[in-house]
Amino acid sequence: MGTSRNSTVLWSAIATASGGGASAVASVGTKSNVVIFLQNVGAGTKTFKIQVAPTLARSAGKNEDLSSAVWHDLVKPDGTALVFSSPTNTALAFDASPYAAENFRLVSVEGFTIGQIIASLTATGDD
Repeated sequence: MGTSRNSTVLWSAIATASGGGASAVASVGTKSNVVIFLQNVGAGTKTFKIQVAPTLARSAGKNEDLSSAVWHDLVKPDGTALVFSSPTNTALAFDASPYAAENFRLVSVEGFTIGQIIASLTATGDD
């Protein structure tokens, strides 16, 4: 069985988000190795949550429709939402392996303006 790798831009350098605003969705599929990269470019300390959703049924020949997805906060062992902060001018990586939901997104707690946050997700694993 082959191994594949994919990368998804969650927030580009021209993105903005309001408080509670969500990033683009990374559809990971069955890949078990997932890392989220986030760079804070002078935005002050910002806080984020990781949300996950299962794969939804697809009609033949159609892409997954996530408009009806039920998103859940990624939680710590004590059942509380995993929240992480990124100080100004820092880059961080969050390794979500070996747990990998089918779909990931980030949610900005405070919001940010254009050019402040850049984020992506990389996933690898068997096809």
